[in-house]
Amino acid sequence: MFFIQVLSCKSYKLPNDYPEDYEDRIPAYEGKNIYKDLKANVKRLQGNLSKKEMIDLYQSLEPYSKSKLNLDQGVLISFKQKGDLCYDYGYENFIAITNNIKRLSNEISERYNLRDFFVYTENAYNKSIYQSRSYYFLDTGFFKEKLFKSNTTCNAYFALKPSGEYITIYGLDAMSYLKDFME
Repeated sequence: MFFIQVLSCKSYKLPNDYPEDYEDRIPAYEGKNIYKDLKANVKRLQGNLSKKEMIDLYQSLEPYSKSKLNLDQGVLISFKQKGDLCYDYGYENFIAITNNIKRLSNEISERYNLRDFFVYTENAYNKSIYQSRSYYFLDTGFFKEKLFKSNTTCNAYFALKPSGEYITIYGLDAMSYLKDFME
């Protein structure tokens, strides 16, 4: 319901409910219509990895996993970074959205036999929220250098099927794109 309000009313003011000493908040948007600009900047990149590329990727991901990755299992990565185009939902709403992303990612991962990863960069907005979640971990540079090279948006996702087919998504509503991709 909150998201629908934001999309339908440009003058909707988000709550200023951040703690006083909060330092990593998303800055105020300087453009005319954040949602329109975010929607215009959604990127979906698709391709295929060879068996060797998949093995190399899985070996690189294993230090971030609690168990060995199996090539019969796909991968789903939620990536948070400091981007050029980011939307400030307010502190409490941002926490709820972060929890919802985890829930949706888990549902997709269970349904399609994927291993999910939650990653943030050192300079990500709202990084203190990610730091407080045990399932998020700090990128050592691997994810930014190898999988998520664009800084356009704060949110990016990477999904890899066991067949080697992959998609990288930057921007809004990635979960519906991910579900469509996995079908």
